[in-house]
Amino acid sequence: MSFAYPLGLLGLLGIPALILIYIIKSKYTEQVIPSTYLWELSEKFLKRKRPVSKVTGIISLILQIIIVLAISITIAQPSFVLPNSAREYCFILDGTGSMHAETDNETRFDRAKDEIKSLIKSSRSGSNYALVFIGDTTYSVFENINDKKSAEILIDDLKCTWSNTDCAEAVAEAQKCFEKNSSTKIYFVTDKAYEESENIEVIDVSKNEENYAIVNYSVRKQFDKETEKAGYLLEGSLISYQSDATLTVELYVNGEDVPTDSLDVPVKKNMKTAFSFMCTVSEYRSFELRIKNTDSFMRDNSVFFYETAAGDELPTLLVGDSPSYLRYALTAIGNTQLDVMSTQDYEDYYASYKRGEADLYGLYIFDCYTPKELPKGATVWLINPTASVPKSGFSFQKVVDADEDKNMDVSEDGIYYYEASYTEYPQNSTEEKVFMQNLLKQQKVTVHKYAKYAVGSGFTSILELNSNPLIFAGMNENGDKQVVVSFNLSDTNFTGQINCLILMRNLYRYSSPSVLDETMFETGDTLSVNVLHGCTALVLRAPSGARISLPTASSVSETQLTESGVYELTATVNDKERVYSLYAGVSESESHSVATGSVSVVGTPTSEYADGFYDDILPYLIILAVIFILDWGVYCYEQYQLR
Repeated sequence: MSFAYPLGLLGLLGIPALILIYIIKSKYTEQVIPSTYLWELSEKFLKRKRPVSKVTGIISLILQIIIVLAISITIAQPSFVLPNSAREYCFILDGTGSMHAETDNETRFDRAKDEIKSLIKSSRSGSNYALVFIGDTTYSVFENINDKKSAEILIDDLKCTWSNTDCAEAVAEAQKCFEKNSSTKIYFVTDKAYEESENIEVIDVSKNEENYAIVNYSVRKQFDKETEKAGYLLEGSLISYQSDATLTVELYVNGEDVPTDSLDVPVKKNMKTAFSFMCTVSEYRSFELRIKNTDSFMRDNSVFFYETAAGDELPTLLVGDSPSYLRYALTAIGNTQLDVMSTQDYEDYYASYKRGEADLYGLYIFDCYTPKELPKGATVWLINPTASVPKSGFSFQKVVDADEDKNMDVSEDGIYYYEASYTEYPQNSTEEKVFMQNLLKQQKVTVHKYAKYAVGSGFTSILELNSNPLIFAGMNENGDKQVVVSFNLSDTNFTGQINCLILMRNLYRYSSPSVLDETMFETGDTLSVNVLHGCTALVLRAPSGARISLPTASSVSETQLTESGVYELTATVNDKERVYSLYAGVSESESHSVATGSVSVVGTPTSEYADGFYDDILPYLIILAVIFILDWGVYCYEQYQLR
């Protein structure tokens, strides 16, 4: 036996002091009595009581000596060495998505932590503990720690994640512990049914809870033959992992509280059953598929689809005296907040703009009107400008008219025209993807009259005539995106072609590209955010409510989606906020907590244990304290009786 604080034994000096007090304390009490008879009666009573009082006093003294002895030893903190009783422990804790499954308000992860704490508490003092955690990353929480309370505190601080289980790294960490001491006892606490090995004991904390899920989900545009309308086809599969069930799946559109449609689907255990919904809407902001039935793991019972362009609404100002076609085209494109203004009203607007008093737009379109200056901090479209504009990146040269060229072709109406062609770019090049996407290049564009410009090197030609760009796009000298069309839309057959609307849509997306290329992810995927021109802030709010600020210095900002559920991204572009939603689903491997194969470490286990110790004397101190209180209770009662 050894003592942590030997000076605590000085308290034993209280024992002789206690004995001395017992010896010198008075055994008699002086009483005044009125008569001899009463004295004799009192003397007879005292003779009967005195032997009991003497024994009681001795017992009280002994108990008090024991209490002083116990308190002194407790202060000194003794520990008793127990040979070959302590060992090394290594715990692997699964903190991945499926551990969120809940029964009776207790998750599997809570049960796993309680299991490890129970093993630590029941182990012999003097043992060493290590813990490897499998979460978003696999890491060692602690190692070579021998204080039970400290280990329990560190375990309580751990939070369950939504990642997929990969135990390879964790087993590698356990292998290191085993190589240091082949007597190490390794526990793997998980909800996966891994096969045990000689060196690793698997503790399964699952309780075979009821669990349903939506898997293999998708959404795509499709024409509905029954209604003869275009719409969206939502497909998926239902699965029940524990038993046969009839599941009710519901469809919610654009965040409505009431389902638009629902289906009752009989499902066999562990067999995927397909289902589908046809929703005949022209456009959507969001779809949700939801299993109405409740189970232990609700996070995989809902799936959300969000339109990537939802949130890309660009405040647009159209300036022109008769811009009817452009008004129609921009309305058909969708996601535009369109204001239309005459050229005269724009003069007044721009005066207010220069004073900083006017509303700002993200896109300015000038139809057959040449502004004296370009607005800054926004995309500019110039349709048939007939003069040079400062800092526009091009200069006006002349107007070319087919009527003045006798060698031009003549249309059926007797109108002379030029035939333009689309610029050829390598397949899958940036220009091909941005400007030429879905264009029918075999369609011929004829123009009756166009303006010729000297164009700077920072522009990309889209439609050209004899190497002269008729439609081109790029960055102007203000650092803003700019699109130029060198002809009046009324002087061409272009507006009568489907290509016109397609190109308008492509140019609009070029002017205001989507912040998100996709909105459907799986937990653990990397989110890529397009940082638009003029974007000063990107804030991602996770399903838990945590806010993550993303950098805006580069053209693309990335972050890992570590939680499952709906995220909200807020992009501040030109001092205006755009809000986008995206969804990260639970992987199918985590929906169904099944593992195949075994986990093991290499090596032969030994039984070379270290010396443990026992120092938990607090329960005995409590017992002695109770006895001490009872002793004083008896003493006080006797003194009261003698009065």
